[in-house]
Amino acid sequence: MYLLDAINGLFYFYVLLFAIMLMVLFLGLRMLYNALRLKDEELLRRAKFVLMFTVIALVCIAVVSFFVTGKIPVN
Repeated sequence: MYLLDAINGLFYFYVLLFAIMLMVLFLGLRMLYNALRLKDEELLRRAKFVLMFTVIALVCIAVVSFFVTGKIPVN
């Protein structure tokens, strides 16, 4: 019988979520660059929303991961 290490499994799930949010952050930065280059107000508004959402999500994932597992997924 194998015992699962739930804490490490949960930590790597947080690492996966953190990596996905980092990719979305870079997508938002690219969207912001294109909005500034094209001077498109609607695209700029969407880019700001995506960036705000991803920064809040990254902070929340890091805080919850630290309180649950004792490690931050940045390591």
